[in-house]
Amino acid sequence: MAHRKTGNDRSAQERYMKSIAGLRAVSGAKLLLLATSAIPTVALAQTAAPIVEEPAAVQDDTDSGEIVVIAQRREERLRDVPISISVVSAAELTGSGATTSRDLSTMVPGLTIASNGVYIQPTVRGIGSNLNSVGSEAAVALYIDGVYSPNTASNIFDLANVQQIEVLKGPQGTLFGRNATGGAILVTTRNPSQNPMLRASIGYGSFKEMRASAYVAGPITDSLSADFSVLRRVDDGYARDALSNDRLSSYDETSVRGKVVFQPSSAFSIILAGDYAKVSDLAGVSNKVWNGNTSTVGAIVPADPREYALSFKPINDVEAFGGSATLQYDFGGVRLRSLSALRQVNQHSLTDTDRTQVATGRSDLFANQDSFSQEVTLASNGNGPLSWIIGAYYFRDKGKTPKFILNNAPFITSVIDTRAISGFSEVSYAFSERLSVTAGIRYSDETKDFDAWRTTGQVADQKAKWGAWTPRVSVRFSPTDSTSVYATYSEGFKSGAFLATVVPQTPVNPEYVRAYETGFKFAQGRNYLNLAAYYYDYDNLQVTAYQPGAAILRNAATARIWGLEAEGAFAVSDAFNVRAGFAYTNARYTDFTTAVVLVPRPTGGNLQLNGDASGNHLIRSPEVTANVSANYTIPVGSGSVTLNGTAAYNSGFFWNASNRLKQPEYVIANASIAWKVANTPMTVTLWARNLTDKLYGIFAVDTTAADAIAYGRPRSIGATLSFDF
Repeated sequence: MAHRKTGNDRSAQERYMKSIAGLRAVSGAKLLLLATSAIPTVALAQTAAPIVEEPAAVQDDTDSGEIVVIAQRREERLRDVPISISVVSAAELTGSGATTSRDLSTMVPGLTIASNGVYIQPTVRGIGSNLNSVGSEAAVALYIDGVYSPNTASNIFDLANVQQIEVLKGPQGTLFGRNATGGAILVTTRNPSQNPMLRASIGYGSFKEMRASAYVAGPITDSLSADFSVLRRVDDGYARDALSNDRLSSYDETSVRGKVVFQPSSAFSIILAGDYAKVSDLAGVSNKVWNGNTSTVGAIVPADPREYALSFKPINDVEAFGGSATLQYDFGGVRLRSLSALRQVNQHSLTDTDRTQVATGRSDLFANQDSFSQEVTLASNGNGPLSWIIGAYYFRDKGKTPKFILNNAPFITSVIDTRAISGFSEVSYAFSERLSVTAGIRYSDETKDFDAWRTTGQVADQKAKWGAWTPRVSVRFSPTDSTSVYATYSEGFKSGAFLATVVPQTPVNPEYVRAYETGFKFAQGRNYLNLAAYYYDYDNLQVTAYQPGAAILRNAATARIWGLEAEGAFAVSDAFNVRAGFAYTNARYTDFTTAVVLVPRPTGGNLQLNGDASGNHLIRSPEVTANVSANYTIPVGSGSVTLNGTAAYNSGFFWNASNRLKQPEYVIANASIAWKVANTPMTVTLWARNLTDKLYGIFAVDTTAADAIAYGRPRSIGATLSFDF
């Protein structure tokens, strides 16, 4: 329930300035404490401390070669988990041609990823979010080594140093809590060990793309090991401005990260991690007028889809840093774990809002976000028929926009302060070797404060508070040693939100989803097959609409989603492996009578009206997605040549609730040939991405000024030289 805050004897502007200084001081103190005494503190989205309680998931980790996952916060075989999960290993990421987090959609059926510059907007089974303001969060939660990443501006990252990715489908409100209505993406990175390792690579490709990385790890003492990695990636961009000849849609990233693992005994361990990343990504903010629909008189719209005509070159820069600490002690029957995280993200975005060479609209945004989280869990060791976990979680996030200027209007300075606390527990009991039941529940309590100022004074002073219970119940039965069937009921909760750049406003209330799912799993060695059917009741959807001068938030009433999925991997032989997936999703609004609808004007641009979107497809929800990948290894002396191929199909989707802007169907195909040179640590890889040069959108929007779209990367080819010692 939202209500206005009460005043106090300090001015709001004074509170704002002191809150920034105070948080910086607290952040600095915590960082110092981490460095000097190994007390838990910080994590950045791109690197975080691994969960010792949930050992790093790896493929082929059991004697049978079955996939092992940590979706239920413990190490389990994939077929034993009553959750629909897509698992992608490091080798599969490399072979598929995936280089950044936005490429995951080519490997996972039912997953769509839009990219508004450095803002990543994932959608799983029709549930996603197009919110990209400070204080707003995704509906599919991202966890890096157990640390939640709330800022979608820092959720695009290079996939170097990633060991495995698990995409959990369906609400994960019990074990993962807030903002996991659509699901959760769990990224596990490499850990240092007592075995020395050195890996390095350098590559060059189309659009002057250069990518170089290095990773070194090994022991320092018998109980202490560490690793360090560095990445540099840059390209000139695959689009250009037809008037200025500036290169657009470019990418530039520099990142470093490191971990230290201290394990003085088998019962106690400490893992510290730290990292820094600086990214400039113009792909999603290099928008052009779509289908010639613009209200700007005299606008030039180049016919070439990858040529633009803007009044200035956009900026979209993000700088992020942090670190983390995980402490765990094993008492024999139970394990106590503490995971703390602190991170900071700074952003500057300058965009041409009319998308033409006529200087009629611009948005200039500076934003800073500081987050701290603390989780403590106590869990059983998994021996015997009873497994359980109990935990508490605290999250604090302060998002600030020190400066926001839209079309030369007085700038907005705003602060959104989020405080969340939750407690959770889950219990699994095996009645026999064939039958088990899991039940869990979580309570989440959240408070958000919103303050904003213009040059004329304070224009917003608001507070909102919400709470939610999110249970999960599963029944699993194993007819044979290699098969299992399950049925699950679960609920999810997505926090309410303010937009940092709009005043005045009414906050949107939380989203809620109730999910029913049944599935079948088969696994035998490296072969597996997963089938799932599901139905969702989805209430209070949060949507972004565009009014003259700004974006606004609204709650859509209800939606219904149902679908079918199949995914499997098959080792045809020791040399030949195939992986394939299919997803059918029917996601429609059932009651959305207050939708903002933009109707094209005869003279260009759009007229904003209120309309009824009931019965329409949810945004970015293709009915059919499918993928297939294969690799074949040919021995060449003591070396080898590996052929990799990947194809991902998307049946098309709508970018807006009115279903007027449609992305047509498309297929993205990637391929590579990797030669492992005999008797050397060297591998030479030739690669090609988007082989058929398919034109597809990665972001699109309709405003009163224009329809706009940003296109994905065209066909690109290149070579990579790598060394593994």
